[in-house]
Amino acid sequence: MPSRRASAPNVQASLPIPQGWFDKTMTVYAAPLAPGDVMAANIVVSRDALAADEDFSSYCQRQADTFGGSLPGCSILSRVQGQFGTRIAERIELEWSATTGRLHQLVVFIAAGEGVVVSFAASAAAKSFESYRPQFEDSLSLLSITPNSG
Repeated sequence: MPSRRASAPNVQASLPIPQGWFDKTMTVYAAPLAPGDVMAANIVVSRDALAADEDFSSYCQRQADTFGGSLPGCSILSRVQGQFGTRIAERIELEWSATTGRLHQLVVFIAAGEGVVVSFAASAAAKSFESYRPQFEDSLSLLSITPNSG
C-alpha cells in the first residue's frame, strides 16, 4: 500500500469552463491534523454568481439565512459590512454543531464585480479556532482578486 506524503507537491490543474456554465472554482487548503482534533483547520476560497434578481447585500443575506436554517445549532457571532481593499465585503463569524463537534467559521464575502462573489471561509474546531486565527487573518490579507484575461 502506498504511503501518504506529509505534504502534497504543488501541482496546478485546470479545466476549460463548458459553454454556458458558471465558474464556481474552489481552492481548499487544510492544516495538518492537530493532536486531539478530529477535524483539520482549513481555508476554502470559492467563486459564486449573484442570482439574476439579487445584489451583493441580498446575496449575503441569503447566505446568512442559509447558515441559520441549515447548520445544526448555528449561532451567528458577528456580522459586519465593510471593505476588502476597494471592494465591498461582508464578514460573518459563526459556530455550529458539525458531526465531528462544534465548528467555528470566519466567512468573508467579497463583491468581485460582474456579478461574481468571492468567498473566503476559514474553519476549525471551536476549541482551537483562536490558535489558528492569526494564520487565517494573514491568509485573508494575502487574498488577491484579479479579473480574468480573456
